[in-house]
Amino acid sequence: MAATKYSSETLQHKWQCTKENLTKEELNKLLLGTHHQGMTAWHLAVYRSNSKTLQYVWQCAKEILTTEEFNKSILGTDNERMTAWHLAADRGTSEIIRKVWQCAKENLTKEEINKFLLGTDNEGNTAWQLAATKYSSETLQKVWQCAKQNLTKEELYKFLLGTENQGKTACHLAATKYSSKPLQYVWQCAKENLTKEEIIKFLLGTDNQGKTAWHLAASSYNSDRLQNVWQCAKWNLTKEELNKFLIGTDNQGMTAWHLAAYRGNSKTLQ
Repeated sequence: MAATKYSSETLQHKWQCTKENLTKEELNKLLLGTHHQGMTAWHLAVYRSNSKTLQYVWQCAKEILTTEEFNKSILGTDNERMTAWHLAADRGTSEIIRKVWQCAKENLTKEEINKFLLGTDNEGNTAWQLAATKYSSETLQKVWQCAKQNLTKEELYKFLLGTENQGKTACHLAATKYSSKPLQYVWQCAKENLTKEEIIKFLLGTDNQGKTAWHLAASSYNSDRLQNVWQCAKWNLTKEELNKFLIGTDNQGMTAWHLAAYRGNSKTLQ
């Protein structure tokens, strides 16, 4: 597909030739058609993080499709049940996130916007959870800003504390990855929007394997993330809760100490 292989100039030339020779019905089929992984050209432009191509695909679709068809293309999912919004959070830059959001905001209803923000892929991830696994926190910040501006307090709570199919919140996911920046930002959002009781639940919550963010950070090779989780716990938990946090075990009976020792990372153990 030209949306992935060529420049936006090539795509424009192909579109002009196509528009001159195909019927309205054939153009609709072209714009809404999917490849073997269920992606439209809209998905593919996001996947390749090509801002100019994305803008042009958007313009072509807007020109030809009805409002209903265009909105369907924005909300459409691939075989992994990922929308362009999921793909932007997982693969794109903050610029791609901005463009996808602009398109959604200008064209979708309030109900559709909520569906867009809260929708999950086949693994149960929202865009918020996918962005939490990235190296940079820029995409995570943009996803959060969009959610905060459009969701109710109850919806935002669900968004912040929601879990994917393995029972992991954004906090759990951020604790497993290579950079401490997303974890810091997730924690900042939690602190600003959750009650004291909810923050405790956030810190002590476990995934389907019985692991807290503390366990997951201990399993990684990044001592900074472990330090971040510890500081969050130390500032918010009582002495009794902190002890439970430190010596708590997962479903295999392993504490964070066991997990760090298993990984063989002396910095994490220290």
